[in-house]
Amino acid sequence: MSNNVILDASALLVLLKNEPGADMIEPLLGRIIMSSISVSEVAASLLNSDMTLQECQEAILPFISTIVPFNEEQAFLAAELKKQIKDYDLSLADRACLALESWSNWRGGRAQGRLLRGPQTPPNCCCRGICAPGAAITSR
Repeated sequence: MSNNVILDASALLVLLKNEPGADMIEPLLGRIIMSSISVSEVAASLLNSDMTLQECQEAILPFISTIVPFNEEQAFLAAELKKQIKDYDLSLADRACLALESWSNWRGGRAQGRLLRGPQTPPNCCCRGICAPGAAITSR
């Protein structure tokens, strides 16, 4: 399970749009875990184009191994993060991604592994004792 990767919305968009950096994400296919909030952010971005909902689902779902529902514990972790890192302008999806990593590791869950985040993630962001250094890919 330690080979699973939590991906944030911006990272999946890089892959879907074949933008620079997509080559770093491609080897992670088959091991990608995302918060349902992050998936919603990706879908909203794609639906801003001329895609239909069905096309959007067909574009996103093959890349994600597991979509983790945003639960009560993650909701409070994401809220706690907002207070801890108030100097950074992180969206709910960004905080949901970080909360998923913290929640998953705190529970000894299936999403232990690496966290891929965009450059907006604050350095040394911690939630419940789980730290996520601000880097493109961080090894655990």
